[in-house]
Amino acid sequence: MGFSLDMHGGYLLLLCYQFNNGHFAESNGISIVGEEMWEKLSRKFKKDSSGMWYNQRLDDVQQKRREFGDSQRQNAMKRWGKSGKPLSGKKISVVPSQCDGNAVAMPMDMPNGSLRVGKGNTRGGAGGKVPYAPEWKTGAMRLKWTEWLQYRKDIKKPYKSDRGIKGTENKLREFSNDNELVMIRILEQSMNSEWTGVFELRESRGESVIDTQEAPHQAIEDLYK
Repeated sequence: MGFSLDMHGGYLLLLCYQFNNGHFAESNGISIVGEEMWEKLSRKFKKDSSGMWYNQRLDDVQQKRREFGDSQRQNAMKRWGKSGKPLSGKKISVVPSQCDGNAVAMPMDMPNGSLRVGKGNTRGGAGGKVPYAPEWKTGAMRLKWTEWLQYRKDIKKPYKSDRGIKGTENKLREFSNDNELVMIRILEQSMNSEWTGVFELRESRGESVIDTQEAPHQAIEDLYK
C-alpha cells in the first residue's frame, strides 16, 4: 500500500532526524510527526537493544559510508605514511604535529550530497575539476539524490559528464514543478522500475502507481522497502 503525501513527508522527516542524530526514542518520533502518524510509520523502523528506533536501510547506508571513509584513510596512510614522505621517497611537508600524522581521505560523497562521477572528473583528479552538483533545498532530497547516483553506478550507468547530470536535474524540476517531495517519488519510481532515466510519475499520467512492496529486486533497495 502506498503512502499519502503527508505520510511521505513525515517519513522523510524521521529519516532526516535519524541521519543527523542517530537512533532515537519513540517520544522523538511522536514529537516530529504526531502520535497518529507515528503509529502508521513505526513499522518502517526497528528497535535496537537499547529500545531506540531506527530505519535499517538508512543505518546500512551510513555504515557503508563510514567503512568507505575508513578504508580511504587506511589507503592514504599507506601511501604517505606518518613520516611525511610518500612511498616513492619524494619529500613533502611534514604533517602538523597536532594532527598526530593521521592521513585524511576524501569522503565518498561531496558536501552537497553528490557522488564523484567519471574517471578523472573528481576533486584532485585530472585538472582538479569538481563535478556539477544540483543545489537541492532539503536534506531529504540530497539524501535521495546520493542514493540515485549510487544506483546508477551499481547498474553500470554512471554519469560521465556534467551535461548528463544537468539533464536529469532539469527533467526532475520540470516533471515535479520544482517540488522536491515529488522529485523524490520520481527517483523512487525509476529505481523501483530499474530505469536509467527519470520520467513523469505514472499517477500523473492516469496510470497506477508502483507498489513499492511488490517492486522487483534491484541493485539498491528503496528506503520504503
